[in-house]
Amino acid sequence: PGTAMMVLSSMNPSDLKNAILKEEVHTLQSVKGIGSKTAQRLILELKDKIRREGEDSGEQGGIAATPHNTIRNEALSALMTLGISRPAAEKSIDSILKKSGNTLSLEDLVKFALKNA
Repeated sequence: PGTAMMVLSSMNPSDLKNAILKEEVHTLQSVKGIGSKTAQRLILELKDKIRREGEDSGEQGGIAATPHNTIRNEALSALMTLGISRPAAEKSIDSILKKSGNTLSLEDLVKFALKNA
């Protein structure tokens, strides 16, 4: 967790994602406390997961998601962090987005999803 916090305090999530997908060891090494071996390990362990997540959310090869998908993914991550299972969180988020017409903010989406879960 400490390493993750250090990495995310040094670069934004999209830069991290791109560095992992493009296997840019030197970019990850620019983070304080990340050496060559740790950077290679991060790439090895996270590359397939990031690709799989991109396929699940409809992204193609690292192309940025639409704002709707970004909010959906962030809300999904927040709900899972709070202990809600992925399938239940996805179902709740998708039903709320269908009803609202994709006009909710991230905060409102998480609030409504927590009420539905």
